[in-house]
Amino acid sequence: ARVRGAVVRGAAAWLPAGSRARDYLVSLGADPARCHFFPTAPDARGVARAVDALRRDAGLRARLGLPGDDVVVFIGRVVPDKAPEVLADAFALQRRERRAHLRVVGDGPMLGEMRRRAGESDATYAGFLQPPEVLRRLAAADVLVLPSRFETWGAVATEALAAGLPVVLSDRGLFYGSIGYGA
Repeated sequence: ARVRGAVVRGAAAWLPAGSRARDYLVSLGADPARCHFFPTAPDARGVARAVDALRRDAGLRARLGLPGDDVVVFIGRVVPDKAPEVLADAFALQRRERRAHLRVVGDGPMLGEMRRRAGESDATYAGFLQPPEVLRRLAAADVLVLPSRFETWGAVATEALAAGLPVVLSDRGLFYGSIGYGA
């Protein structure tokens, strides 16, 4: 406890993500004036405004090479925790009917396996994209799917909901962001 208090008091500044984190730091001896709020959640209103503006662009889907409807987007690291193979397998099952079109935004060690498992389904892979491009993909999508086995936050789900998209989430992931930590 003494070491923790000394470290907290000796820090030049703190970046708590919410009011509870700030209160905890202050209880350990942090100077409240050196606690600078640093939100880790997306600005839902800003996302909604940006996506609404992007959706007014009638040619957005065409410029992104997307079909006119049934676009499912996965946005995130392509890693085991995100269960990308589950989504790829689902698309492989429906490939004959080609009902939906999968667009993957992200990169990671499971990308090759995801491509292999999706087979000849209608799936494309954009790789890692910067936030403005991610918002364009949200604006052009019909649904976000995040089949994660585990999530510490799932910020992309918050962004998708702010964008007015339906969101399909795993019932096995632990989405700590839904607990309601104060801002």
